[in-house]
Amino acid sequence: VSYRLEHAMAKLRILSSKGSEEDKQLFEPVLREAEMLNAVDVVLIATPMWNYSTPYVLKQYIDAIVQPGINFEDEPPPSNKKDTLVQPGINFKTRTEGRIILVISSAGAAYPPGGPIKDMLNPYLQQIFALMGFTQFHNIFIQNTMRADKKESIAWTLQEAEREAKEIGKLLQIQN
Repeated sequence: VSYRLEHAMAKLRILSSKGSEEDKQLFEPVLREAEMLNAVDVVLIATPMWNYSTPYVLKQYIDAIVQPGINFEDEPPPSNKKDTLVQPGINFKTRTEGRIILVISSAGAAYPPGGPIKDMLNPYLQQIFALMGFTQFHNIFIQNTMRADKKESIAWTLQEAEREAKEIGKLLQIQN
């Protein structure tokens, strides 16, 4: 999803009730992706860590589709607001809690608790998705890939994936 200055300006004009049809058309692909995220109960992200944080492509996607007023807001919109980004009848989430996110991430180094190197990727993903109601955070963090024995690392990853699949399966059964 492309998100440039023109998209942000179109959104701001729409929010201030000054948006044109061209603004709405320009912002429509972003709105569609953001609404798609509102409609799901589970998100799976599989990503390596880059420079102790989020890879550019994933960060750009999050920056484009995580939209205040669409995916989350601090308080409901006024009932008299006539020009909103969300059309009547569209599933508009205002911080619906309890949705599930599973992040499978990897890093070349090890990140022991209290160690000098900090994981900035997984806490960021947990925080940003919690804003949108993905409060059931699950994580398989594959560490030390540069030095760990490959067979042991694969075995551990498969074991963790099976454990998380069972846990998420239980949560989904409870929700249905």
